[in-house]
Amino acid sequence: MSEVIKTKQEIMNEYRQQLFDLLKDTYPEKAVVQFMTNSDSEDNWNDRCDVVKDHFGGYPSFWYPEIVLSGVMSRTSRKWMK
Repeated sequence: MSEVIKTKQEIMNEYRQQLFDLLKDTYPEKAVVQFMTNSDSEDNWNDRCDVVKDHFGGYPSFWYPEIVLSGVMSRTSRKWMK
């Protein structure tokens, strides 16, 4: 069976859709936390950051307290360090 290789643009579009779907169902803060928690590598985290910034026109005002101060960033990054 042949492996399907996705382009960076296709991957970013999938991430945009994931964020959009989460935003439909909950508050933006919770949606972004869940979206970022699903990161599985540093590159994936960085791509997701780009999607969030694109959607909100920069990091949203709640980014620092909800992602950085809350520990989401450090807990999530520890998952990929193992």
